[in-house]
Order: sequence, then structure tokens, then C-alpha cells
Amino acid sequence: MPRTQKRWLSDQPMVEGQIFIPFGVGDVTSGSVAAAITIPIGTNVGTTSPVYAGNVANTFTTTGSATSVTNATISGSGVALDPIASGNFPLQLSTAGTAYVMDKWLSSLMFRTGMEDDLQEAFGGQKTTFTTNDFPGARGLASPPNTFTTPAGVSGPPPFTGLSQFTPVTASRPKGIQINSVTCFYEVGAVNTTLNTIAIYQTAFANGVAPAVTTILAASNLTATHATTPYATTVALSSPAMLTTQNAAYSLEWKLTTGESTGTALIWGVQLNVSYNFQ
Repeated sequence: MPRTQKRWLSDQPMVEGQIFIPFGVGDVTSGSVAAAITIPIGTNVGTTSPVYAGNVANTFTTTGSATSVTNATISGSGVALDPIASGNFPLQLSTAGTAYVMDKWLSSLMFRTGMEDDLQEAFGGQKTTFTTNDFPGARGLASPPNTFTTPAGVSGPPPFTGLSQFTPVTASRPKGIQINSVTCFYEVGAVNTTLNTIAIYQTAFANGVAPAVTTILAASNLTATHATTPYATTVALSSPAMLTTQNAAYSLEWKLTTGESTGTALIWGVQLNVSYNFQ
């Protein structure tokens, strides 16, 4: 066996992954909007502040009737990228006493649904359907596996405890991405926030069925105290697991209510601290 600095860990996740997720003006789904938005002629605005392109308007003016406008503008302020310097342009939340909600799809992540062990049984055969006890080999892995049983060994490098090495695997070995924790980069200006939380959700889709939303990280408190320098606050998931649900998307939700009078905030984004395995 040649000398090497690495072990064979194809069934084990690597734990040192980091993925930065920025927040921008378009991710603010509630709170002040960044700029004036013109409402098309004939739009029914009702009697409450309407929602346009994911942004909730605080105020609007009309030149027509209260419900059928001929020209209307949502006047907004308080959300913008703040170009402090090259390489430093956080999202600025500058309206005091405002409840901001920022939602971000984690579209940059790549997922896997798990991998069935390929024991090379019936390798190259023509069989395309299999029962629970079949060993399909490479040709049987064309479609993502469902629940199965295989006699392949346990995950991880030896040594193994007792007879655990003979315990058969009864589910796909998880592959892809596992979110272990999230580190949030932000600054609270002038006055303490009255709400500052981060959460992660899974949204699973199926044909003809309403999206099913599952909480991956329940809304967790971030530091509310105002300061002149940014925070880097890490929140750990209580039960991290590989994200292997088929046809699922994942999203971050950051809720921050600026302090009254002169309260502001800066949001740079979050760092996902992940385990990963794509072998």
C-alpha cells in the first residue's frame, strides 16, 4: 500500500465547506422599498398598502379615485446598497422603527438525493426493474433510488465497534450538502433592534400538491445591541442532516425591526457552514 496523506472517505462528508449568501435590495419582501414604483393605470389598490414585486409599500399616492387609479406611485425609501468602499457594500436599512423581512432562495446550492451502493452485481445486465433484494449494479442506478436494502457495510473508516461492521445499510447513503450552522454578518446602528432573527426553511414540491414547508432552522435570535462595528454571529442547527429531499428548495428568512427614532442596520449576508460530499 503506498504512503499517502489521505484516507478513502468517499462515503463520508467533508466538514470544511463555506458558502457566502449576500442580501440585496430585491430580497426585502416587507418594509420600506428602495425606490418609487409606478402602478399601472387601472390597478385596483384597495384601501391598504399593496404588494408589488415582492416589496410591501409603506405609502402610495393617487390622482384618481381611491380604488381605481389613473396614475399612482409607491413612494419608498430606507433600503439601498451602501457603497462604503470597494468590496464593502452592505444592504442598508435606514428607516427607524420599521419591520423588515428579507427572504433569500438558496439557489446556489447543489443537492443530491443520496446514493445506492453499487456492488457490481449483475454489472452490464439488461435488467431494468428490481425488487428489494436485487443488486442492480451500475445499470440499475440510472434513476434516483427510493427506500431499499443493501448488504453493503456501514459508513466511515475502521475501526468499527463489535459487530457493527456487519450491520446492513437500509437507506441511501446521504450525499450532497448538509448545513451545520449559519454565520450572519450585520451591524445595528444607533438604537437596539426590537427583533433580529434568522431562519431556514425547506419547500418541497410535488405535482398537483401545495408546497410543503418544513423548518430546517427555527427563527433564532441574533444580537440586538447597537454597535459601531459589525457582528459575525453563528447559529448552529440542532439536528443537521444532508438535504436529500427530491424536488425541494431551501430559503433563508431574516427578520429585523430597526429601533425607534434613529435606529438603522446594515446587512452584508450570511455564511453557510456546510458538510459536503459529491463523490
